[in-house]
Amino acid sequence: MGAAAPLIGAAVGGALGMSGAVTEDGRRLNPVQVLSEASLDLLTLLVLIEVHVECAQLGQERIIALDDVFQSVDSVHRVRTLEYMAGRLRGWQVIWL
Repeated sequence: MGAAAPLIGAAVGGALGMSGAVTEDGRRLNPVQVLSEASLDLLTLLVLIEVHVECAQLGQERIIALDDVFQSVDSVHRVRTLEYMAGRLRGWQVIWL
């Protein structure tokens, strides 16, 4: 993720209402300090999906376009995420780029 990682971690942490993990000595850690690149990518994808689901419940179209969302994710996590997405986005138009 490179230079964008702190921004994504802050955005994900803020979107989830978290300031990160807290260590035993009370230090707060940003998600970028704790999660791997693949985990951050999946977390960001799942937050994005939930934002789209919420928007659809408010009347937006049930369509989502995803571009290269699994480049850093291993096959085990990719399969589990796709299974989740298939259930969560049932009846949606999903465009894979």
